[in-house]
Amino acid sequence: MDVRLDAIRPRSLLQELAAPARTRPAVLRIDLSALHDIDSTGVAALRAASRRLSRSGIAVELHGASPEVARVLADTPEPNPPELPREPGALERVGRATLAAWRGLLTLADMTLEAMQGAVAAVMGRRTFSWRDVAEQLELMGADALPIAATMSFLLGLVLDFQTWVQMHHYGTESVVLEFVGIGMARGFAPFIVAILLASRTAPAIAAELSTMEMRQENDVLRVMGISPVRHLVVPRLFAITLVAPALSLIATTSGILGGLLVTVWLDPHWMSALETMLREMTLSDLWLGTVKSVLFGWVIGLASAFTGLHSGYGALSIGIAATRAAVASIFFVMIVDSIVTTLWTLAQ
Repeated sequence: MDVRLDAIRPRSLLQELAAPARTRPAVLRIDLSALHDIDSTGVAALRAASRRLSRSGIAVELHGASPEVARVLADTPEPNPPELPREPGALERVGRATLAAWRGLLTLADMTLEAMQGAVAAVMGRRTFSWRDVAEQLELMGADALPIAATMSFLLGLVLDFQTWVQMHHYGTESVVLEFVGIGMARGFAPFIVAILLASRTAPAIAAELSTMEMRQENDVLRVMGISPVRHLVVPRLFAITLVAPALSLIATTSGILGGLLVTVWLDPHWMSALETMLREMTLSDLWLGTVKSVLFGWVIGLASAFTGLHSGYGALSIGIAATRAAVASIFFVMIVDSIVTTLWTLAQ
């Protein structure tokens, strides 16, 4: 009988060797005397079966092979196992992460510089976009966000006034509660609420839109045409958010003061005196601080969301990842800017 071991028989060979292997012999001798033809697939199957049995503690011996079969077995090289990639150490991972962060900061700085140049060029009349684009972004960022910004600030002012009044009432200083709420809303609370709203609502929208254009290679088409995506897409959004952020901040300040005033009128029979105290103690510098913060918040939110959108990649998952990163990065940079501006403004007083 002419027995062959080629591409047709490897699976049946493994099944045939599995039966005697169940008895767990110390040595399994495979007789190849009836084998007259073998190819590279048969050799690979035979060696795979031998390795599987060896891992089970069964030694495999081949004997009785004809000269032709022995020559094929000897001439077929043993494939080298694939070399597994070396696992980087902790120091190497830290170094890679540091270099990646540094390259990202350089890219962000380059995009920021190009956006500022594009903004100056647009003001001087050399723009690559239509002011209608800015108007559309104003509606999306500002008009649609106005109700929720006003509502959130009103509720915050109400809660701040109520909680503070309860504590101050024990010391007879409840007349300064409304002043505390007004100054707090103007200096920090209102701009921060607006920034968080823009970071959670506007930043993911910008990143998702730019990421979609990047995935569809629309930005590459702009580059081929000699049009900078930063000047054409990012600059109008920066113009819009620069106008929207301080406007929403002022409205949020007013709404928060109204919420605090409502609680003061309810709890304090001398609420007119508290209102006069607030109006007398609040200054334009309080509003200026909130305005400066809101403008800076708008810039960092716009730049962070545009950066994540333009550098998101071409995969289908890149849109969601870009939107998430835009929200997280915007909130992170808002916290940093808020800490720096508040510290410098306080030290300068």
